[in-house]
Amino acid sequence: MKSIPENVTLGPVQYIKRHGKKVGIMIAYSDGTNFSVAASKCNIKMGDEFSLDTARKIALDRVKHDPQRNVVLPLGVKRDVVRFVKRLKRYYKGQGYVDPAWQPDPMQMESV
Repeated sequence: MKSIPENVTLGPVQYIKRHGKKVGIMIAYSDGTNFSVAASKCNIKMGDEFSLDTARKIALDRVKHDPQRNVVLPLGVKRDVVRFVKRLKRYYKGQGYVDPAWQPDPMQMESV
């Protein structure tokens, strides 16, 4: 099992909420020069239920498999990530932000 790279430190964590219920998690991480965000969100429409352990595991796996910071996140969390990054810019003063790649939401693509 891959571990988090030595030069990466984990930062603040924030829940993703819809209608007052937790549906996902965002985890900030930094290499000392730049910071980024990894996230995990369950698909409530498909019957998924939020599990903190599972959400944390998926988000951390995205950090582990991302040495070049090319995290791919679902478009469904973009609004939440943008708000989280505003908070993180104060936390990571002087560091740059690396925007993740955005993966289209398959549920939205079916209706196109």
